[in-house]
Amino acid sequence: MARIGKIARLPRLIRSELNSRLQDGQEGKQIVLWLNSLPEVKALLAQSFDARPINEQNLSDWRQRGYEEWLARQDLFAQARQLAADWQELQSVAPGHSFIARANQSQSNLIKANQGIFPNPGQPNKLRSTIKKQQTDLRQPDGATAERSQLLKSAVKMPE
Repeated sequence: MARIGKIARLPRLIRSELNSRLQDGQEGKQIVLWLNSLPEVKALLAQSFDARPINEQNLSDWRQRGYEEWLARQDLFAQARQLAADWQELQSVAPGHSFIARANQSQSNLIKANQGIFPNPGQPNKLRSTIKKQQTDLRQPDGATAERSQLLKSAVKMPE
């Protein structure tokens, strides 16, 4: 579901900076002042919102939905990077070993989980629980298929 609020319509770079400021614990009042001072924000607000500025309620709404999704995606990306690094190390140490197949499967599942993880607002916790499950799956036997391995390699750009 596409977000349609004031903050959701901001350019990605501004939303990314906003999310970083939230993560760093900056006060909402300071963030609202910063946002409303940006020329890109002023232009968007004038065009789509009758020049009504972003307020603390807008920020609160974003914090509960958009920011939570961003945090969940950051968790996913960190897990994918770690698994990619582990995969490369394991591949060099023990090529063809069964735990490599489990790592491949776990990464593949993380990628698939990310592809449709937020069909409805308020579902970022589903991603966090999926990541925790994938960590557990690394310890359980499975049979990763060539298709999953290929999906994994292309999605996280790992070497053949």
